[in-house]
Amino acid sequence: MATGSVALERLRGALEVVEADGTTPTRILYVGPAGSIDVSGVQKRETIEDRRAWGKRTGLYATYSGMESSVVTISNIPMAYQSIGWWLTMIAPTGGGTPGTVDSSSYTRTFTPVEGTTLNTYATGYKSAYLEYAPADLASTIVRTLPAMRMTGLAFNFSKRASGTDSGATMDLTLEMAEGTATNGTAFSGSLSDYAQTLILGNEIATYIDSGTVGITADTEVTTVRFDLQNPLSYHDGFDGVNGHTSAHHSLQWTPTMTIGRKFSDLDELDAYVAKTTRMVQVKATGDIVGATTAVNEFKFDFVGKPMDHRQTEIDGLVYSEIDLEGIYDSTMTTCWEVFLRNSVAAAYTAT
Repeated sequence: MATGSVALERLRGALEVVEADGTTPTRILYVGPAGSIDVSGVQKRETIEDRRAWGKRTGLYATYSGMESSVVTISNIPMAYQSIGWWLTMIAPTGGGTPGTVDSSSYTRTFTPVEGTTLNTYATGYKSAYLEYAPADLASTIVRTLPAMRMTGLAFNFSKRASGTDSGATMDLTLEMAEGTATNGTAFSGSLSDYAQTLILGNEIATYIDSGTVGITADTEVTTVRFDLQNPLSYHDGFDGVNGHTSAHHSLQWTPTMTIGRKFSDLDELDAYVAKTTRMVQVKATGDIVGATTAVNEFKFDFVGKPMDHRQTEIDGLVYSEIDLEGIYDSTMTTCWEVFLRNSVAAAYTAT
């Protein structure tokens, strides 16, 4: 009898050209320590009940299978210079294609969400992923096969204080099936190899807060940053004779938010909160050289928002402030957040 060991769990995936196209995984997805993948929401079927008033205490006579949904959540994924771009292509697809080349052997991309579309197309809009999941020692019994998975939740967590499996730059994801249903295989598909990746570390991070141009004024009083984005789906369930959703749409506005932890050493952010001054925040990490001479691994996350709350708190006996920002559309950025990435990955993420 097979035994499923969390220590041996695996996740593989591919970005779909056509949603629910049943492709083959193109890469192993490294998502942190064992146990960080939650598949308890996979292959959930509504139960339709035939209950009868028929002179018996037991009223349930029969059940039928209803609509199916699948949700995967992954927590505390260590962000890596080489692999974060694959995930970002699902929700900010402009960086998923062929990158620019700098210093011979380093490659640059900018991931910008598309504000004017709710579609999931290959050229613009949101990308869906095809996933396969199983513990290796249970794969001959069941491999969860999940097409049409869309990113409906994204969070970045940055902190200089890091140790163990917390790298100081981690990511939380929620993925939901947009259409179709899950299937259960008995083997992983495709032949994939492990690859090297370099983690983004909290002690490599610098933060900048400005009111005019992003990335100008360094702020060493910042100790933590959390970004949260909910990207909900609205489902269309047409009469098509199947248990899965017919289609899904990102038809609602989203509310990107950021919470900054900052030493309360001046009035800069309190004054900005009182005056409702626009804050332009950049979280920047730089790593080792990846170009021929000078280009290094680089991650830049830019966010433009309005202060919605400012509150005093205490950490280790020191006075800090927590500042809540909500994203506001910036005409230069053409959105309220984006990510710039430089690394050694030459191939388009849409092909890997």
